[in-house]
Amino acid sequence: MADINPTAPRCDQCGMFHPPIQGTCPMAKPVSKTTGKKIDVDPFLRKIKPIVESQIEMKKLEDPTNLLNYLTVELTKLCEQYQEPKKG
Repeated sequence: MADINPTAPRCDQCGMFHPPIQGTCPMAKPVSKTTGKKIDVDPFLRKIKPIVESQIEMKKLEDPTNLLNYLTVELTKLCEQYQEPKKG
């Protein structure tokens, strides 16, 4: 197995190897101010990506910008309306 000899240091915020960044690393997962836990939306994005791509293909969209803008607006509305289920 070859040794990995990165030319850049490991970022303390995201764990990737890249040159130092002033301030917050854009690849770092944000931390919830409520729970202190990292917010990881990657699993959701991995699930939604093939759905959006297949719809773009099925609808033969030449410019998916309008669809992506629509999805952004609708997702924002859903997030605003969402209430966490009550425990117990």
